[in-house]
Amino acid sequence: MEFERLVNTYTNYLLKLSFLYVKDRQAAEDIVQDVWIKVMLSKNEITSEKSYLVQITVNQCKDYLKSWRYRKVRIIDVLSIEKDTSQRDGMVISEEKSTIGKAVWQLPFKYREIIILYYYDSQTVRDIAFTLKLAEGTVKTRLIKARKILKEQLNETDWEVLNSEG
Repeated sequence: MEFERLVNTYTNYLLKLSFLYVKDRQAAEDIVQDVWIKVMLSKNEITSEKSYLVQITVNQCKDYLKSWRYRKVRIIDVLSIEKDTSQRDGMVISEEKSTIGKAVWQLPFKYREIIILYYYDSQTVRDIAFTLKLAEGTVKTRLIKARKILKEQLNETDWEVLNSEG
């Protein structure tokens, strides 16, 4: 019963979070499925459900981004001369339409994950530090640098939208 409640409560949220990391809906679905398997097999007592699930999801996303499967997909994308837009994932297309989304996706990974956790997941600097196992000072520095890069890339209106959310 408890596991079923967790799945019903957090699956969509974890899917969106993992999609923001990997930009591939099917990979995000696989990641979330792996997260649920890890949770089901885990003997750990969960004190903070959301924090625990986010931490596992972030780690799974990082593992995926380091994997041969991801590198192979990226190589195929780069080598692909003609992309058929009719078969592209609707989630990807809508995200690509967003100027802010494009700018965030272009950030180096270490900055992008901080922005995702800070703005999308509404985590505090302390929570991000805990999730990523980094010092709070490192998180603050990366957040400042990420914002600086984004400010340079975005026009005034888009920057104001992002800046007002923080």
